[in-house]
Amino acid sequence: MNKVLEQVIKHNGFFKAMKEELKLGEDRLNGILEQYGLKENTQRRVFCWKLKLLLEQLVYEGEASGNGELLDFLVKKWNRENTIQLQKDAFSIVLDQSVLEDDRQKHAFQAICAGDLNAYTVYSETSIELFSELFCRFIVYMTNDKLLRVHAVTMEDLFGKEKAYSVKHTLSKLDFMNRSRRFLRYNIESLTQHIPLQEAVFAKGMAAIVLPVLEKRQHEEGFAEAYRNVKSWLSQQDEKPVQETAETVAPKQEEAEPIATATEQEAASGNPADQIQQYAQTIITLSKQLDKQQEEAGKMAALEQENERLRYHLTRLEEEREELQYTKLLEVFEYIAGQRSRYLLSELYKGQDQVPMARNLFNSLQMGGIEPFTNTYEVGEEITMKREKVKQLFALQAPLTAGEEYVTIRIMQHGWAMNGRVLIYPLAEEVVKAEQQA
Repeated sequence: MNKVLEQVIKHNGFFKAMKEELKLGEDRLNGILEQYGLKENTQRRVFCWKLKLLLEQLVYEGEASGNGELLDFLVKKWNRENTIQLQKDAFSIVLDQSVLEDDRQKHAFQAICAGDLNAYTVYSETSIELFSELFCRFIVYMTNDKLLRVHAVTMEDLFGKEKAYSVKHTLSKLDFMNRSRRFLRYNIESLTQHIPLQEAVFAKGMAAIVLPVLEKRQHEEGFAEAYRNVKSWLSQQDEKPVQETAETVAPKQEEAEPIATATEQEAASGNPADQIQQYAQTIITLSKQLDKQQEEAGKMAALEQENERLRYHLTRLEEEREELQYTKLLEVFEYIAGQRSRYLLSELYKGQDQVPMARNLFNSLQMGGIEPFTNTYEVGEEITMKREKVKQLFALQAPLTAGEEYVTIRIMQHGWAMNGRVLIYPLAEEVVKAEQQA
């Protein structure tokens, strides 16, 4: 039975994948799922969301000293509050599927909950995967309008173009969208219509972080509804003041006081010479303890310094290796995907529906992190922007002829990027106005 529940979690409730891995007939699997109240797809999705939310709640509270203890807490709390009883293996899958396995990401998550973007960027280092996933889960409550654009532009405003491109498939990863870029509304609604946003501990912090971006772009396509709803939701949330009173400190003070009092009583009970001797002995003992603590602190500082030096050295080596790989790959793509080949790879990509082998090729490239790249626009789309920005974002079929600050271009071919880093810029041509042609 627990194996079935583990498969529900592993495949996010998708029946076909569960059936194939468990090698059970449809009727048999439906019967088991019905016993748990998980026969319907929505029931399974809600079940999976609740597991994620509980994991995030305990990470936010930060009481577990490691992943082992965290899993124990999860099992204990879940089984106490729910009829479906789970074992540790089930929550191991939840943790593995999350981006919260290591301590830095846990701290990054807590930073989002606190609405602290600067702390998040420190802890998350170069990855914004965690932020992207949480933002998608947050913004689907706020708008149905242009979700792809709202996600892409918000990520770009907060983290820059390259990092934003690296998480462009987050909506698909969360099963909010299929590979054909069509929204799976029933999966989105399994979250938004069955689980209140307030149950997500990160929601308020996320709202505080993204509200300035949404406000800045509120008059742009797709952003008006999102800005209005986020602002309204945030204003409705009750402030929860942190109550830090002297009560939490008092027990420690009470523990320390008897020791001091006993020493004072002993000193007061003898003659002056005995008192001086006792005080001197106390000072010597405390001094030795202090010296030992300082010595240990010095050793720890030296170890930390050496660790930092090694981390820096490894980071530099990794950067050099990645740069070498990028340079070699760039040379290859210049010949098969750039102007030297007249954007051959882009032409093949546009015609892949007629060539099955081409689909296999692009699936393999995608698995390697290489994907078509058009700066969030579409091939064939006409856009107007500043001349300098056009030169930064696109390769041009011919030099720009218009003398105005803003020019209109049409995107002709896909560019290509690897893990968000541009290999080949998309090709564009200037759209010449009728009066210019005359």
